[in-house]
Amino acid sequence: MCCCDLPIGVQRVLRWVLFGLVFLSWIFGLVAVSSCKFLEIGSSEYGLFSAYSESRERCIPYGKDADFDSAEKAARAFGVFMSLTLSIAMVIIISIMLFIPEGKLTMILWNVCRGLLPASAVFSVLMFSMFGNESCTDFDNIECSTSTAGIINSLNVFILIGCTVLCSLAPPPPEPVFAVSIRLSKNVNKEKGEGDASESGPSKQVVEAVEIEVKDGKPVIKQEIPTNSSPETNKSNRPGKHGDTGIDGIRPPTRDTDTNKYIPTEGEYEA
Repeated sequence: MCCCDLPIGVQRVLRWVLFGLVFLSWIFGLVAVSSCKFLEIGSSEYGLFSAYSESRERCIPYGKDADFDSAEKAARAFGVFMSLTLSIAMVIIISIMLFIPEGKLTMILWNVCRGLLPASAVFSVLMFSMFGNESCTDFDNIECSTSTAGIINSLNVFILIGCTVLCSLAPPPPEPVFAVSIRLSKNVNKEKGEGDASESGPSKQVVEAVEIEVKDGKPVIKQEIPTNSSPETNKSNRPGKHGDTGIDGIRPPTRDTDTNKYIPTEGEYEA
């Protein structure tokens, strides 16, 4: 099913679910990269940029003279790429859903997110290349397993896959949240201003009837009679002696067959 075929309500729900999952994935990604408990080698725990010290009971950053093999360097690089791409995707999604109005730029940025989210998932998987370090591969008596941050990163991979699917299904929002609020407030102020103007400003005249005269075979408006004229000049609502309602005391015009003109019937009606 194409994303455009989904109901509007479903699309709105998908976008907000995507927003929440991307934010959750961003937090999980930062925890996985910054934690010192990504990989457990024997009884010791190591992270991408720090290691856990049992004696100090806290994380100790690696020193400048630390010797990393190719697997550890690759895992650190993929961790940085994952954090960077996911952070950019989150900023773009927040901007589109809250601030940036619909347009060409919105669609371009949404398509960028559709590329950044799967890239983040791939980088998150490649972070497990840390298991290829020399301590885990060269020594048979040393067991390597995922620690707390490694488990969180595993969950993050599935979350990023879900985000990729949702971003592909849901189109960008037609209007950001704050743009809708501003538009609604402007409409309210505009209606309020029009209401005040209608109370204090002059009223508009509405023409109810006209007198027509035929000249050269063409009808010409001779006189317009407004409905909201003063009682002294408008007697349209006053009944005449023949039981009719006249306009300014004159019976509605009739046509003279001899002169081919529309003339009012003579005589005024009594009030």
